[in-house]
Amino acid sequence: MIEVPPITLVNGCVRRLGRVSLRIPFRLLAYYQDWANGNIMGVAIRRPGSTTWERYKLSISGINVAPGGANGVDPSAVELSDGRIRLFWMQRLAGARIYSATSQVGAANGIVFTYDGGFAFESATEIYDPTVVQTANGWAMWADIGGTTAYATSTNGVNFTAQPANSAFPSSAVFPWGATRVSANDIRVIASVRGPGGADGVLFRSTDGGASFTEIGRGAIPATAGGDVGISYNAATGMWYQLISERM
Repeated sequence: MIEVPPITLVNGCVRRLGRVSLRIPFRLLAYYQDWANGNIMGVAIRRPGSTTWERYKLSISGINVAPGGANGVDPSAVELSDGRIRLFWMQRLAGARIYSATSQVGAANGIVFTYDGGFAFESATEIYDPTVVQTANGWAMWADIGGTTAYATSTNGVNFTAQPANSAFPSSAVFPWGATRVSANDIRVIASVRGPGGADGVLFRSTDGGASFTEIGRGAIPATAGGDVGISYNAATGMWYQLISERM
C-alpha cells in the first residue's frame, strides 16, 4: 500500500501545482505556479524536522521568465545525481517551447537557477504542462499539445527529441501529471486518462527503466483534488508524497 500524506499549498489561488521533489537531507521541495501573485513560478520548502513551509519565488538568471504576457509557467523539477536540481518550464519566447535551468548545490539549491541555453523541446502550436523524469537510458518528457500528449526523450537532459505519440503508455489518452524514479528501472507516474473510460489519479509503473508503462491502480487522489498532481518517493524512508491542488 502506498502511503501518501497530502500536501496542500493554496495562497489565494495557485493555478497549477507543479512537482514534488525530495532533496538531501530530505528537504521537501514543492514547485508550483502562483497565479494569485503575478502568475510566478515558486517553490515551497519544508526542511528536516519542520512542519511549516517556506515559500520562494524562483530566480533564473540568463533568461527573462517574467517579461509580461509571456511569463514562464508550469514548472517541473528533477534532482540530478550530484544533488543539483534541473527545472523545466513552458514559455512563449520565439515560439511555444519548454526551457530548462539548473541550480547549484548549496543554500539556494532549488531556488536560484542558471538558464541552460537554447530550449529543451518545442511545438509548432501551444505546449504546456511538462513532466520530466530520468530513465534507465536518459530522460523522458511528456507535455500537453492541444489536448494530446507529446512524448520526447533525451540523452543529456537538456535537448529532447520527439518520439511516436505517447508510445511508452498503453494508450495515447494517458497524460502524465507527475513522475518519480524509485530505482534504476522502477519509475512511477500519476496521470489523467482522457476520454471515455478515463479517470484522474491513475497510477502507472515501468519496470524496464521507462521503456513501457503498465496501469497499476486508480483513485490515487481525493475526489476534491484538482489536476496536475505531483508525486515523489523517498527511498531512504520508503515514504511516498503527493502535491495536491484544491479546487476553487
